[in-house]
Amino acid sequence: MSRYMSEIQRVLRPGAYFHLWDVDLSERPETDKEYYIVFVHYTVGDFEIGTGYGHKWPDEERNVEYYIDLAEEFGFKHISTERNEHLFHLIFKLM
Repeated sequence: MSRYMSEIQRVLRPGAYFHLWDVDLSERPETDKEYYIVFVHYTVGDFEIGTGYGHKWPDEERNVEYYIDLAEEFGFKHISTERNEHLFHLIFKLM
């Protein structure tokens, strides 16, 4: 994940905002499945669409605190957090 954050930091100018949406993976359910799948439905104006994505379960917890700590290591300031059940949206500013 540090590789991605490093690249985001590289391409943004100081003062730029970075938005991150993800799924709270702080509690892994009892499962023998190697992957999780998330279905997302969103609306922008009159446009509606749904999609899904899946990924292998991470080795460590991936939650709001994980991303805030990681972003701060790369010079980002946490601006806000929005939650909707297991989904979250974080806004950061590159200092």
